[in-house]
Amino acid sequence: MRHRQAVGGVTVVEAGGEMSGDIVIGRGVRQGDPLSPLLFDLVVDTALGKLPAEIGFDVILLAETREGLQIALNAFSEQLARCGLVVNPNKCGFVSLVPSGRQHMVKVV
Repeated sequence: MRHRQAVGGVTVVEAGGEMSGDIVIGRGVRQGDPLSPLLFDLVVDTALGKLPAEIGFDVILLAETREGLQIALNAFSEQLARCGLVVNPNKCGFVSLVPSGRQHMVKVV
């Protein structure tokens, strides 16, 4: 039902200060639809289930603050622990993207 609501809709994209022509939506759900995360998880879980067991997975956690990232990492680690898994700090890293002020650039630190 929700799929049909999105199909046939029209959107445009702005890139580099220019607007695209009309783009007719041919599939998918509307932006912000509450079913979107569930559908994504179902598809990704099915795809991951087809991979060989020895393949490792990379995970990227994003947050706007250091504290927010720590909260996300703690929650992720707790969920892994419920499955008998742990985060290996020796195989982890982080990238902090800090706005540089007036220049509209990002500095990687």
